[in-house]
Amino acid sequence: MRSILFIGDKFSPHFIKWTKTQKKIGFNTYNLSLEKKHHHYSIFSFYFFFKLFIKGIYLIKKNKIEILHCHYIGKYAFISYLLSFIKNKLVLTAWGSDINLKKNEIKNFFLKKIIERSVLITHDANHIALKIKKISKKVNLEHIEFGVDTEFFNNKKLKNYSTEDILSKHKINCKNLNKNYKILLSNRNLEKIYNIEIIIKSLLELPENLILIIAGSGSNANNLFNLASKLSLLDRVFFVGAYNQVDLLEFFSITNIFISASKYDAGLSISVAEAMACKIPVIVSNNSDNERWIKQDKTGWLFETLSSTDLASKIKHVLKINNLKKNNILEKSRILISENNSLIKSMNKMSVIYNEL
Repeated sequence: MRSILFIGDKFSPHFIKWTKTQKKIGFNTYNLSLEKKHHHYSIFSFYFFFKLFIKGIYLIKKNKIEILHCHYIGKYAFISYLLSFIKNKLVLTAWGSDINLKKNEIKNFFLKKIIERSVLITHDANHIALKIKKISKKVNLEHIEFGVDTEFFNNKKLKNYSTEDILSKHKINCKNLNKNYKILLSNRNLEKIYNIEIIIKSLLELPENLILIIAGSGSNANNLFNLASKLSLLDRVFFVGAYNQVDLLEFFSITNIFISASKYDAGLSISVAEAMACKIPVIVSNNSDNERWIKQDKTGWLFETLSSTDLASKIKHVLKINNLKKNNILEKSRILISENNSLIKSMNKMSVIYNEL
């Protein structure tokens, strides 16, 4: 099998899943990444990147690397571009915001050069492909989903956990909740782009038995907590912090509705796809490529981005749907993800492409 050097953020779940799966398939895989998580660059950035560049040359020479694959056409792309001149084929994966044109013309110049140097660019959304073509028409594009591990994220894995036990584990006191409470879940990062304040505000227009669990961490955490406090919703909004995949399955097992209110996504968010694979009702903001996946009353529900009122309306609608109809919708959403957004299917497709390069 061929040797591939993956270049990107080794702490990113997307990067981890992609590289690990290709290694399982049989490729000789190596990673090139900065050692520190969330490293903030300063005047010493040149030193870190120079070190990375030298390490890249070493890995290429030692392991006879044939393909360079850079994830996210951002901070690692220029190093990938330079390394590609050591007689290697360069593959890029666009994540979305990385291919937005900048105000800085010099950056735009290099972005175009990097894109045109590649033999292939993968993406997971049609609107991303259009943006890439606006930068340069001299590109070879391939639609590859990041994919969900549908064996792990499976409603059959959702055990009959005690709701009280799970809530208590995450320091939520059930005794203080409405007896007939229902659970809304958000697990997008606590950053402004994910628009979680809209979900919090929607509670003002919803029955008091609805509570919101916000899983995850991020720079906007304090602002979101203060908003919930200001709106007197701390008895219905619970911040549980960072979580792992086992925690997520536990949350899914007690969730009535999963919500993603992001202002922008590339393709379908993996968070949403994982919920759909577990047959959890999903309500998603109507932007980006979401309407390709979410069909009203067929595979999920869309709401008007930035509208807490429309979100509240959709939540009320979903809660009123009878179980027979809801189960039919959830079965269709599971099938949609299994057939079109499966990790192993996406990575098998990519493995064929690697071998053809």
